[in-house]
Amino acid sequence: MPKSAVPEGALATLDEQEGKVTAVGLEPGEQLLAARLVDPRDLVPGTVPVPEGMEEVTFLLTPERLLGGRLEAGDTVTVYSSFETEEQIPADASVPAELRGWKQSTGLLFHDVLVTAVQKAAPDTKSSSGSNGSENEVEMPNGSAFVTVARSDADAAKMVFGAEFGTLWLAKQTDKTAKTDPPVTTFGGLY
Repeated sequence: MPKSAVPEGALATLDEQEGKVTAVGLEPGEQLLAARLVDPRDLVPGTVPVPEGMEEVTFLLTPERLLGGRLEAGDTVTVYSSFETEEQIPADASVPAELRGWKQSTGLLFHDVLVTAVQKAAPDTKSSSGSNGSENEVEMPNGSAFVTVARSDADAAKMVFGAEFGTLWLAKQTDKTAKTDPPVTTFGGLY
């Protein structure tokens, strides 16, 4: 190829590019530019630092559970958990009266939860954690996302329990969000 046809930044060798990946799709026969190769860590969606003393935990949430997919790293959210049990909540003195006899409940877990990263699924995709592709395949609805939050270990355990045995819902807070401590909601306390 004539020297005048070689753009600035074109690579003649890949010797110094070890560990890099392409940042964009490449076409057959295209000249490879150094600017098109990046460190894989640069492709991670926007993240925010984890506050000291906290750890990160990630949840796969469907769009309706994460504000229609509009959450972003740096947002602060309130976390709610909902549960449905096989049996009614027992009517004993250790259980608040408004919960007794119901199978479903929703409660506020935490205010002021920092979202540190959000990885949204591409439309109509399937992701697999297994190499065989069928046994471990999970279909992600449009708008689903892996949402990573920063919490203490004790708080993270409560959120993991909520995600594992119930459902988590995130509500985006604003500077003027009222932070109350509502009682656990059941059908009996709804109206």
